[in-house]
Amino acid sequence: MSNISGQKTKKLYQQLVERDGEVCCFCWNGPKKRQLVIVKKNKSREYKTENLELYCKRCNSFRKSTQSGDISVSLDETSLSINRDKEPKFGEWIYYRLNESLYIDKEILTNEGAEKFGLSPITTERYLKKMCSKEGLCKMVMGNVTKNKDHPLFKGEIEVYDGIRLT
Repeated sequence: MSNISGQKTKKLYQQLVERDGEVCCFCWNGPKKRQLVIVKKNKSREYKTENLELYCKRCNSFRKSTQSGDISVSLDETSLSINRDKEPKFGEWIYYRLNESLYIDKEILTNEGAEKFGLSPITTERYLKKMCSKEGLCKMVMGNVTKNKDHPLFKGEIEVYDGIRLT
């Protein structure tokens, strides 16, 4: 990102945070845990938000090493397999909870989800942030979670979303 001004970088960063949340798009850690950097999705010379993502420095290093064919950084496979298994189940649980109530307090969902699925509240909060992103099933309204009624799943346009089958 050194080819553009600091002011432009800050503006792009804020746009990416608004679109995806302030988390690494790979490991979902936020800036409190790891410094985030703006990364191009492809080799395009253009700095447009459609072509950019936020990565923490660790995951960006991993991404670069895998692109070059030199896999020198290994991620903890156990935590990755836990995420692959539990995140869709958490999403399905949130979906059914939102069918029971119009609004549910974010803290309640975070803590109940952590207890129900044997996860840390930090992990369930990360899952919830992802689900409340612009493209997610939910949206955040004054500290409460509600359905994103514009999502194709709620419109009946799709039957499966992110590993969640709801038919």
